[in-house]
Amino acid sequence: MRKRGWKTWTLRTLAGLLALLVLAALGIWLFLRASLAPLDGERRAPGLSAPVTIARDVDGVPQISGATRIDVAYATGFVHAQERFFQMDLLRRTAAGRAAAYAAACPLMPYFTGSASCALCSSQVIASALDGWPRK
Repeated sequence: MRKRGWKTWTLRTLAGLLALLVLAALGIWLFLRASLAPLDGERRAPGLSAPVTIARDVDGVPQISGATRIDVAYATGFVHAQERFFQMDLLRRTAAGRAAAYAAACPLMPYFTGSASCALCSSQVIASALDGWPRK
């Protein structure tokens, strides 16, 4: 039986680490790719009075056509939410002081967001205080 040199084991270890790195990169890419909104297919919405078509050109810019202005406005909101969901959610969490949901529970997050108070909690307290307020 022949002894293997340290160069052989070093090359095998490097090849194994490279294979693990490629698999990790592929896994991350597949995970992020799966989080994209589906652009093809058909959906039914209860608020539409007639079918609405959302077509995208080669640059991905949506062209929306529908029977009524209300239907087109609904489809525009749907497309906007579909394309900007992450940004809207991040801005909502940042305004509420809960952006740490994306950055894990980092104790230094108030220093990065600029506010240690939770705006969402204070708005909920104000809303609960106004529950008895008469509305028109």
